[in-house]
Amino acid sequence: MAKRKEKQERRSVVLEPDAAGIDIGAEEIYVAVPPDRDEQSTRRFSSFTGDLYALADWLGRCRIKSVAMESTGVYWIPLFQILEARGFKVYLVNAHELKSVPGRKSDVSDCQWIQYLHSVGLLRASFRPPEAICALRTLWRHRGSLLEMAAEHILHMQKTLSQMNLQLHHVLSDITGTSGQAILDAILAGQRDPVALAQLCHSRVQSPRDKVAQALVGDYRPEHLFTLKQSLAGYRYYQKVILELDQETARLMQAGRVRTGIMPGDAGIVGCPGDSTDARILRRMPEGRRAVLAGVHEAKPRVAVRQRQLVRVTGCRRFSWLCRPKCWRRLCLRDKPDGDAIDRGPTGFGPQRSALLRY
Repeated sequence: MAKRKEKQERRSVVLEPDAAGIDIGAEEIYVAVPPDRDEQSTRRFSSFTGDLYALADWLGRCRIKSVAMESTGVYWIPLFQILEARGFKVYLVNAHELKSVPGRKSDVSDCQWIQYLHSVGLLRASFRPPEAICALRTLWRHRGSLLEMAAEHILHMQKTLSQMNLQLHHVLSDITGTSGQAILDAILAGQRDPVALAQLCHSRVQSPRDKVAQALVGDYRPEHLFTLKQSLAGYRYYQKVILELDQETARLMQAGRVRTGIMPGDAGIVGCPGDSTDARILRRMPEGRRAVLAGVHEAKPRVAVRQRQLVRVTGCRRFSWLCRPKCWRRLCLRDKPDGDAIDRGPTGFGPQRSALLRY
């Protein structure tokens, strides 16, 4: 009996006495503070901006210093930014890790359970980069969405060409290149002579001109020409938008002085003379990806082991997986959550990061 009481006392040790728990939804937010801080220790707020500021004021009156929140999607971002600006230490908790904590919530609400787990130190905060990197990451992710939309218009153009039996996308590797767009513009302008269209190819095109001319003999129907015109205009629109986004990204990088290069002295690491493989990888990455990756750099990065300068460049106190190059290159198995079940997936979502070096 004495041992059981001792274990119960050890379990109730509070490491974060000034902790609060927040459960965020699309329309309602539930907040729990320690019972001795307010008569109504659990409150409900709406998701409007005014209520978010009222929530932050209430936490300040309750003398809260650390806040743990659970949310899905992007509902947590406004409240996270407001609390962070007020000086609170904010923990964004992964819902899967929260469910993996042993114990049962019984009749306790989610926010009270989060507050209890945070107070006893059982929750781990997800990483959030600095504000400058967050802004840059938002633009970079939006750029990826724009590229996908532009790719949809390329597929529409290829479908339209196939419906007219124009095999242009079979003789040219890229119909959106210089030669491809010149031929498409000539077709939309009314040119139907396949030989004249084939002569619009750039001198570096390897396909024979007679083969290109044969591919441009087809059934030019008005409805297909109209869809081709709109698809080409849509593709060019997204290319224009992407160019504007790249200019805004460059402006943010210059204004925020985002570090995208290799740290001075990287070539002088003991046991790793010259540039390592990972240092060259970082230098060959696109500018935007280098900036986002460099955003995880901390003031005192650890010295990496041999052939691991990328870890020294980015720092690995917050990202342990950076110390494992196979994991970083998406060559390791990972857990894919499927509802409450965990499925052992192949190598993670998206292409292997080594493939990014080609761009």
